[in-house]
Amino acid sequence: IDHEGMTYLCELIKNNTSITKLNLSGNDIDHEGMTYLCELIKNNTSITKLNLSYNEIGDSKGIRYLCEAIKINNKITDLDLGNNGIGERIRHFSEAMKNNSSITKLSLIGNNINDLDPAILGKNNQVEYLQVLSNPLTSLPMIKDNTIEALKYLKELRSGSEIMNRVRVLLVGGAGAGKTKLLNTFKNTLPDAKNDEKSTVAIDVDSLLEKIPTTTTTTTTT
Repeated sequence: IDHEGMTYLCELIKNNTSITKLNLSGNDIDHEGMTYLCELIKNNTSITKLNLSYNEIGDSKGIRYLCEAIKINNKITDLDLGNNGIGERIRHFSEAMKNNSSITKLSLIGNNINDLDPAILGKNNQVEYLQVLSNPLTSLPMIKDNTIEALKYLKELRSGSEIMNRVRVLLVGGAGAGKTKLLNTFKNTLPDAKNDEKSTVAIDVDSLLEKIPTTTTTTTTT
């Protein structure tokens, strides 16, 4: 849809109060088309789901228009911005989300985003579903393909909680191998951790092997 077509579309539905879902995915909408669409978004009171994926709104002007619109609109709850080449301009969108209290579901799939600001969660931390697949989140490599973990991480970060990575370690070794010493060394690097004075339990592998029944094969030569 070129900017002229977008003009006609927005004019057609600007006074409509029955349309609740608007899917404009894959229409090559650029920043010119966004000028008309965003004016519609600012004043619309019925659309709650808006799909703008696979368009060309990721440039600086397109994002700026969208940011101004979501600061004002308080009806849209589900917004899909997937595959729009947003990149580093996501920081402007995150800033705008500080003033938005309605969007609870947000898709940012495939936008070449390297980092996310916790402000993306909205004015009241209301975003409950955040899709970040296929983005090179270099600062958050452990969660880049995990929607639940990404949301959890950003909420903890915004609340001021200290983010700690967790790992489970299985120490295997015979008696006297130094498992307890190694374990206490790990604990000494953590706050409020106490050393375990007791030795860790060792497994006598040799004795276990002795208990394994063996079979004897007899070969008869004629």
